Amino acid sequence: MSQFFDIVRDGTSVQIEVADEVMLQRVGPHGATAPEANAAESVAEALANPHQFLPLSDMLVPGDHLAIALETGLPDCGSIVQGVLRAVEQCELSKVEVVVADSLDADSLDCLKRGLPDNVQLTIHRLGDRGSERYLGADEDAEPIRLNLSLVDADFVLPISVMRVTDPLVGGPSADALFPGMVDDGQLKRLQRSTLRSIEKHENYHNDWAAGQSEQVRWALGVQLMLAVEVNAVGGVGRVIASSPESLREAIRTHFTQTRGGGEQGSSDVVVACVDGGASQQSLENLVRAALVGRSYASPAGSVVLVTDLKSLGHRDGLEDSFDDDLAPQGQDANAIESTYDYEADERAPEPVAPVATAMSQPAFARKLLSELINHIDSSRRYLLWSACEPEVAEAFGFGVITDTAAVSRLVNQHDQCCWIRAAQTAPDAGVLASFTSS
Repeated sequence: MSQFFDIVRDGTSVQIEVADEVMLQRVGPHGATAPEANAAESVAEALANPHQFLPLSDMLVPGDHLAIALETGLPDCGSIVQGVLRAVEQCELSKVEVVVADSLDADSLDCLKRGLPDNVQLTIHRLGDRGSERYLGADEDAEPIRLNLSLVDADFVLPISVMRVTDPLVGGPSADALFPGMVDDGQLKRLQRSTLRSIEKHENYHNDWAAGQSEQVRWALGVQLMLAVEVNAVGGVGRVIASSPESLREAIRTHFTQTRGGGEQGSSDVVVACVDGGASQQSLENLVRAALVGRSYASPAGSVVLVTDLKSLGHRDGLEDSFDDDLAPQGQDANAIESTYDYEADERAPEPVAPVATAMSQPAFARKLLSELINHIDSSRRYLLWSACEPEVAEAFGFGVITDTAAVSRLVNQHDQCCWIRAAQTAPDAGVLASFTSS
């Protein structure tokens, strides 16, 4: 056998031998086999020389309050923030604040706490905490846009996001640090309902509502500059690009077209989709992203092997319940979208209340969506899991179980076509990549 591909499990790379007669497609970041040696320097350089835009330091004035919004799932977020601080160290700012969602993994949160200087504040956006949110305006559907208070009060907001051209968990062009991570539970619930409906109807879907909502949030907040960080083939920091929201989208598309291999949509008998990287990448949200990308490459009766270091799939409680029960507004029909929001109350100072979220958290939504996908929405395909979970847990969830390299090799070599996806948690689906390379 002269063909092979690598899978990284628990920090160790293993080779999967592939028979010569099997057509092997490779998808994912090219080149990088190790994390960026100096991620902070790459971030500082990107902010000093943005793509078709002004440097960050030129956009700030002495006394400004800078808020840095971090998307959950960034690799090495501590070094990323250090890079931002280097870029603004001569700006004489009155306040620098780092804002993260409460879904941030414990390792990344500890890294941030240890690495932040005493004069930089860390704020955690907690879903359902109305006292820490502020009304920013109404969207095109006259629904309220509420965002974390620290972001609304800042003079300048810098969103830092995982580099993607699409986010299958959201269905828009790409999620960012603001939407859905920093919005209120009402917007999040509307997004979850819209995402579910899109995934049920289409395999390569585009959620126009989510795309528009993301743009409206950025516009209402007055975002001028954004930073996108690529997750490379081993789950570390890859390319870093800063630009305006409009130019950044095109720069990311160009970068992905030049550096990512692609396969044919819906043609592979077996797809091996790897969630690469450390603790920040090993999440249920990224496992769902890998599953949704994997199915876009798999034939209608194909097999999708998901590779992750996750040790748990969470509790099964409630997985059999209807999504409509969880996502419908309280006291409304599941298909209703009307708002009963009190806009006058939104203009008044918020009263302190205990956090009460009516939306599902993103990890809980991802868990339930994954169960729905493999057991109901896409039951014609077979989903297998190679993970650190107990086999009985994976089987009870609805997965077939892979336990070693030999099992992967046997499965691949029993078929004519195989697709291997590195860093599948950030990969575009097959339809999107095909449209890039043909345009």
